[in-house]
Amino acid sequence: MEIMCHQLKKRYFALLVPALAGFVMAYSNQSLHYFNANPFFSETMAIAWLFPLALILAVAGPIWLRAYFAHQVQYQKRVSPQTLLQFEHRLLWIVLATPYLALIAYLFCKQSFYLGGTVLAALYGIYYCYPSTRRIALDYRIFRVSQ
Repeated sequence: MEIMCHQLKKRYFALLVPALAGFVMAYSNQSLHYFNANPFFSETMAIAWLFPLALILAVAGPIWLRAYFAHQVQYQKRVSPQTLLQFEHRLLWIVLATPYLALIAYLFCKQSFYLGGTVLAALYGIYYCYPSTRRIALDYRIFRVSQ
């Protein structure tokens, strides 16, 4: 279980750090006025797609994926650790797409409500999918993972 937790944390930070670096670069760009918003990307498109997509990926995506995985393994007596690891990797990929959506919203969306909602969805996703030892141990028990 510790090996799985270590692998998931490596994947978690490998997916999260580029988004955080993008936020740092975007903030420094905007504070130094080097960069203006892309004329090919309209704010109405950002409002129409980024905010709902961030909510879907951060909230509904993990719920659906967990329910789907539970349905797949419900009749199995034991689930292999590799199967659980694949599920956790899929969960990380879905949820950690929201910081990138928040970065795009930060760059192009000027309305603070939608930007704030997208950033809050990203923060919730980052918090929700952190692979702590306690959460992985709970998943081991819930999904009856063989040791």
